[in-house]
Formats: sequence, structure tokens, C-alpha cells
Amino acid sequence: MRIRRALPGDISAMLQLKSELRFQGGEQHSARGGFLLGSSAEGYQQKVRDGIAWVLEKDTLEGFAIVLPDAAFKASALWQRRHQVDGEVAIDHFEALTLGYFDQLAVRPGASRRYSAALALTAMMELMEGGADAMITATVVEPVVNVAAVPFVQRMGGQCVGRLAETDPHVGDLVSEIWVVTQAGYAAWVEHAPGMGARWIQRLACAALAA
Repeated sequence: MRIRRALPGDISAMLQLKSELRFQGGEQHSARGGFLLGSSAEGYQQKVRDGIAWVLEKDTLEGFAIVLPDAAFKASALWQRRHQVDGEVAIDHFEALTLGYFDQLAVRPGASRRYSAALALTAMMELMEGGADAMITATVVEPVVNVAAVPFVQRMGGQCVGRLAETDPHVGDLVSEIWVVTQAGYAAWVEHAPGMGARWIQRLACAALAA
């Protein structure tokens, strides 16, 4: 397995993997991850061009991670809905910060969880080491409770700051929890990463960034 930067030529394989990870009808709770919403090839071209995009591959593409840096995030539809977040944290506080949004993490079933975590950390590390004040992400809680990313976010000191309710024409009503990982939370994990597994993940992410 290796982690490398995503290229435009990876987009068809990324779309195929995402389609394989769609939540099944009637599925109400998932710790494996998955997707409710689709995306076009043009949308992925923009994400690869303007975002922080990495892939995990062996003989074929096994996973990908996409983070939107500050400019791309603040041009997104999600940022435009920031004042609709229902929570106790003042959203205005974030407007002056340099942010990033962890948009997508997709890993083929059967791939090592350590490689999945290293892939996620690689994208996050590029954002945070690039000077972001905080990383934002969202986890769906309705109509499916998707907890796959929650342990990783919590290990980085992530805090849930509210919920965003919206209606998608293809899925219907959606509710997501909005999480924030601060630069301080990320830096504390990097400095004190506990256990051999965490240090292995950190070394793999650093090697990918240095390549």
C-alpha cells in the first residue's frame, strides 16, 4: 500500500469507489462509513484541482481523502449555510480564522484501518501544517447515523459544535453534526501520539508528504 497525491486520472476510480460505498436502503447505523449523496466527475475535478486530495493504492485505488482548504471551503455551499448551524458556538468567531473542511474519506472494505487512518492524517496534516487555525467536518446523523469518522476526530481533540439540518432533492431530510478540530488539538495529538499504532500512522503520513 502507498499513499500519494490524487491526480485527474484517478477520478473515474474515485467515483467508482464512492458508488460502491453508498449506504443501502434501510441502513440506519454505520461504523464502516459510506455516502448518501452523489457527485459528478466535474465536481471531483474541481476538488482535486482546488483541494487537498490523496489516494491510497495497491494494485488499484483502495481509498481517497479530500480536504478543502480555506478558499475552497469558504466558496462552498456548506459555508454559505453556516448560520443555519444549530449550536451554542458563535459561528461569527470562525469567519476570521483560516479553516479547512474535511470533505470526504473513502476506503474500500477490507483495507487496513491503520492505512485508512494514515490516509486521513496525511490530508489533515497537509492542511494543519499549512497554517490552518482549525479543521471543520460533518458527520451524518439522519437518516443514517454514520460514526465511522467520529473516533478519529475525537482523538484529535475534535468537538461537536452543533447540528445542520437541510433538505436534499435526492435524499430528503438530512441532519449532520458539525465538528471542529483546532490547531491546538491537532498539535497535541502529534506531540503525544499514544502507542505504536499512532506513531506508525504518523510516520506513514509524514513519508507521504515528504515524497
